[in-house]
Amino acid sequence: MTKVSSQFNLVRDPWVSCLMVDGTVKELSLAEVFSQSVSVRCLAGELPTQDYAVLRVLLAIVYSSMPQIDASNAVETWKDLWEDQAKLAASALSYLEESESSFELFDSARPFMQVAGLHTQSGKVDGVSRLIADVPSGHQYFTTRAGHGLDALSYAEAARWLIHTHAYDPSGIKSGAVGDPRVKGGKGYPIGTGWTGATGGVYFEGANLSETLHLNLDLSLVAAPGSGSDLPPWERAPLNAAVEERPEGAPRPTGPVDVFTWQSRRIRLFPEAGMVRNVLVCNGDPLPPQNMDADPMTAQRFSKPQTAKFKAGAVYMPREHDPERMIWGGVGSLLMQNERARTNADGILELRVPPIVTWVSRLSELDSIGTGRIVTARLVGAVYGTQSSVYTEVLDDALAIHLRLLSRHSAAVAQAVTNAAFNTEQAAWAFGRFAGELSKAAGGDTEPPRDKARQLIFFALNEPYRRWVTGLTGGEDSEIAEGGWNSIARKIFGSYAAEMLSMAGDAALIGRTIGSDFVSAATAETWLHRSLRKYLPLQTEIEGRAERASRENSGSTTTKGARR
Repeated sequence: MTKVSSQFNLVRDPWVSCLMVDGTVKELSLAEVFSQSVSVRCLAGELPTQDYAVLRVLLAIVYSSMPQIDASNAVETWKDLWEDQAKLAASALSYLEESESSFELFDSARPFMQVAGLHTQSGKVDGVSRLIADVPSGHQYFTTRAGHGLDALSYAEAARWLIHTHAYDPSGIKSGAVGDPRVKGGKGYPIGTGWTGATGGVYFEGANLSETLHLNLDLSLVAAPGSGSDLPPWERAPLNAAVEERPEGAPRPTGPVDVFTWQSRRIRLFPEAGMVRNVLVCNGDPLPPQNMDADPMTAQRFSKPQTAKFKAGAVYMPREHDPERMIWGGVGSLLMQNERARTNADGILELRVPPIVTWVSRLSELDSIGTGRIVTARLVGAVYGTQSSVYTEVLDDALAIHLRLLSRHSAAVAQAVTNAAFNTEQAAWAFGRFAGELSKAAGGDTEPPRDKARQLIFFALNEPYRRWVTGLTGGEDSEIAEGGWNSIARKIFGSYAAEMLSMAGDAALIGRTIGSDFVSAATAETWLHRSLRKYLPLQTEIEGRAERASRENSGSTTTKGARR
């Protein structure tokens, strides 16, 4: 195999940015990542989305290194790997040794995750900022790189951003590669974001990278029929500028390995004097999101509009994370193992939890990981603007949860956690309205104080909610557990409401009549407390309601009996 002058082998040369358990940050080669995985706390690249994309490549290597296993032994095989974690590292290292030549970043015939000789008719290339996600096109005030940092990338940096671009590149017009029949007028027209950017990424994090790789290794997928043909791009024929041709009738993608390394773009890095100074990014393989269930690390939501459009049964779409409700909205996709809780009145399953959550839940139920263990669920995603053509936000959130909470045996407590998140959100909206009513009573606008109050109360509730969830083991009485959270939340709401009332001013205390309504601090406070009792009832309030209902029912029965 002919080599160009620049050489960088991802198996031998350091490029994976890692936070070590001793607190230092190092770049490791792939061989070092696996041989030292128990000493690596986590990945530590430029962005959480980059770490997630690189983790998926590491998982593709792990999946590819696994021998075919029997489905009936998937859990037992996993437990064996978990109890002797050196086995997984040895398997991955053996795979890398055999396929080391496929990991050359600048190979002349098949450069890693690139297309050799990729070019446009004009010969135009872009600067390396084309790869970097957090470099805005306008004023560059908030970015990890600026000035000369945008002139060139080290080979290690280029390798990380290369993987990130395949996963998260925005949609929009691309350079038109020669050889791509989709190109018109020298331009490649939008095919959507990189596949991972269309999803809401979910994974579990252990005490070190070795545990993280194990927790996100779903061996039921390795045992699935056809998994032997689930290959990464470095094991398939070299790509060209056009969409990759697959055997007729073959699934696209073929499984987790394929989707973790999906080639959404055609890319070429141009090395010069030990650095990468130019790149070419063109359209690659599109991946329609409808009913795309090969990705085990994202939830899916039922789409009524897509179902009506395709008229071929229920259509599910990847469930992206909501930047305003990360943990409040995302916890449901982690814990809702009870299908009935996710089914609407029409009998349609509204939410499919990420398959990796179901797998870890199964491991927990079969006691394959160990009792009393807490793991961190990470939620990662990207938000795009203007027809998905630019990055808007990168999302990263984490929640430490007891493994038993993922089990179907703890469905009632898990439902209490989900209920608490939903009801607290409703209460936070009510709190925002309370702030708006105070402002209205004083003669001011409602919208600015309302939005500010919601942000304030969500911030105040955030950590207490996480601590409450982390403290649950799954064995609690669900009603008592939910009541415990309601009590915590009510104190926080009460404290902030009292502070806002103390600063409301005389005008709000006196109030005013607007139309046919009288608005004052007192009416706003009364309305807020009524809302809090509705969404976050205390145990004494629940018991009081039950007692009143019982008396009313008793009275009704007596009356009916008297009539007879």
